[in-house]
Amino acid sequence: MLSVRSVLGSQLSSKWLPLQCLCYSSSAAAVEAERTVREGPRNDWTKPQIKSIYDSPVLDLLFHGAQVHRHAHNFREVQQCTLLSIKTGGCSEDCSYCPQSSRYDTGLKAQKLMNKDAVIQAAQKAKEAGSTRFCMGAAWRDTIGRKTNFNNILEYVKEIREMGMEVCCTLGMLEKQQALELKKAGLTAYNHNLDTSREYYPNIITTRSYDERLETLKHVREAGINVCSGGIIGLGEAEEDRVGLLHTLATLPTHPESVPINALLAVKGTPLQDQKPVEIWEMVRMIATARIVMPKAMVRLSAGRVRFSMPEQALCFLAGANSIFTGEKLLTTPNNDFDADQLMFKILGLTPKAPSFSEDETSASEAENCEEAVSSSVGNSSYSLVGLPPFSPSVNPFNTKIEKSMNKFSSSETIGSGSRFKAIWDSQSVETFCDLCIEEVELGHRPETHFTKEGWDNLIQNFSKATGREYNKVQLKNRWDTLKNDWKLWRDLVGKETGLGWNVKSNTIDASEEWWHKKLQVHSTAAKFRKKGIDSAMMEKLDRMFMNTTATGDHAWAPSSGVLPSDSSNNDIIQVESIADSDESMPFEITQNVASVEKGRTTSMLDKCNNTLGVRDGIRKGKNIVARGRRKVKTSVKSPEHIDGMLNTINTESVAASQMQNDTVCSITGAMQKLVSMTWLKPSNELWLFASRLFLMKDKREVFSLLEEAEDMLTWLRYEKEHSLHS
Repeated sequence: MLSVRSVLGSQLSSKWLPLQCLCYSSSAAAVEAERTVREGPRNDWTKPQIKSIYDSPVLDLLFHGAQVHRHAHNFREVQQCTLLSIKTGGCSEDCSYCPQSSRYDTGLKAQKLMNKDAVIQAAQKAKEAGSTRFCMGAAWRDTIGRKTNFNNILEYVKEIREMGMEVCCTLGMLEKQQALELKKAGLTAYNHNLDTSREYYPNIITTRSYDERLETLKHVREAGINVCSGGIIGLGEAEEDRVGLLHTLATLPTHPESVPINALLAVKGTPLQDQKPVEIWEMVRMIATARIVMPKAMVRLSAGRVRFSMPEQALCFLAGANSIFTGEKLLTTPNNDFDADQLMFKILGLTPKAPSFSEDETSASEAENCEEAVSSSVGNSSYSLVGLPPFSPSVNPFNTKIEKSMNKFSSSETIGSGSRFKAIWDSQSVETFCDLCIEEVELGHRPETHFTKEGWDNLIQNFSKATGREYNKVQLKNRWDTLKNDWKLWRDLVGKETGLGWNVKSNTIDASEEWWHKKLQVHSTAAKFRKKGIDSAMMEKLDRMFMNTTATGDHAWAPSSGVLPSDSSNNDIIQVESIADSDESMPFEITQNVASVEKGRTTSMLDKCNNTLGVRDGIRKGKNIVARGRRKVKTSVKSPEHIDGMLNTINTESVAASQMQNDTVCSITGAMQKLVSMTWLKPSNELWLFASRLFLMKDKREVFSLLEEAEDMLTWLRYEKEHSLHS
């Protein structure tokens, strides 16, 4: 918890500090935000407490919403979701805001359920544009009597889940058995909004009761599916009704994992067509209050976002929103398209949130006994009996996953809420998994960011042989994704730091409280590394898994040495600045290429790098070489003799073979062949056409030839295209 002194800044004198403390403490938002940070989520909120937060001065509320958000989440991470209407119009309900109701003349024609190919194509497009969650909405009152359509949707869920995306559905009211079937298919979340307060609800809808909505949420929760439930503002409700909505959600035994905050888009032909637009300050109040009372939830800036400017949306992200719906349509209403959101992410410095499956999701194969696992808890008819145990002050409220296992690499992944089936991961099984992954990477079974079908099949079989544990693809992929996220976070945390020691006793970096405090303001989720860091041996394995590098010793400092390798600039360091702009761009490392030569490759990347950038001459003259680009990647060289030894090793390669391959790779034909190998990038794609023109320039071909990872090639091409638009 930040002290008031640190929040106000060192420039404030102690003379004024008591007055400032009094001012900050007098705000309900300040008091409750501090309590939330200290104690974690709670379910005993009263309406007056939430109302006092909501009524706090808007700047104060914004500040303290942001404060809670930074403690509970990576504050720059925003999840991108896409919502598709798979069955449009013809709904029998009388929701007064909805253009899909058959009771209103909005010009919307009813359509049948979309076929599988069209839905999967839309999901693929959304994934390529950056969405990690794909949501499907059907304009139905409920799913009763729709067996054929419901079974089709189960197939949609399975296939989209296999694409590596989170999957959400909103299909109206849901029965218990249907919830279990959706869980078995691999559904991540189910959306069923409460819309408004219980008191105002009859003014909006009469064909479905408030309790029926809560009953659906109960079935979803008991099936082990994440709950997505929020509401709409701008319906004509009073501020007390907005508070009432948040109170209902915040006092559920388990807070919804997702809370969409929608601003009404008044549609002509509906009873609410003349409602005034929602002001940005109203959205900020709702989002910040939701963040304080439900700190761990994903607060989604949902419908109506298209009306807000980029600076206005930035206020919402500051207040605590960390998810958006992106794409031209949000069901049937206008929405911000993919390109506009990509630009916003760049300008605001936001980063896309990766999908998360490790604790809350299962595929069909994992959930065969889901119904049996859930049945033991269904006997409790009261919704209030289903929930989490109260938080203890001794438990870190925002890192419950970490608290379950103090050793980051020794944990269990729950497969379905309440299920008996778990993937148990200890340090030995993780190390075995990493070794097997490296084998598949080096066999070429990871052409992009994940393994091919053959690669996954090999992993499943070989892991079972090595450990006796029969884990399926989803369980292994969960571990892959977890390790990758930790690898990225560790690199961001200590990758460019100098002078840090290694504490053998605590098995992590030896850094001061001040250092950790500063870092956790930027990387809040890195708190877990205070308990256990990633040692050099594991980091080298992770590099080989996710960067496709060979063993280099670059990270291999001995813990007993006490100091991490320095990354500072000196006369023994060659700085090569890469054009690539990805967090996973592969640095040009001399030691990597020695290893490559020793493994029998005919041409090392160092030769190509030397030919293109003139590094070899620079090494012999003791110069620092810096090529033009965006990222600097430094490589430490111990001594001139060490360099000469490496160069002599490299020069033992066949000169003729090296020259032949270099000429081929750097030719237009060679560059185009690499482009064609990126099979998911079609010739009709604008980026593909841009690349074909870019390769007319020899220096661009040479740089492209140095990139080995498909992900790096794609990142570099996107960077070049974007740079060309501004030059």
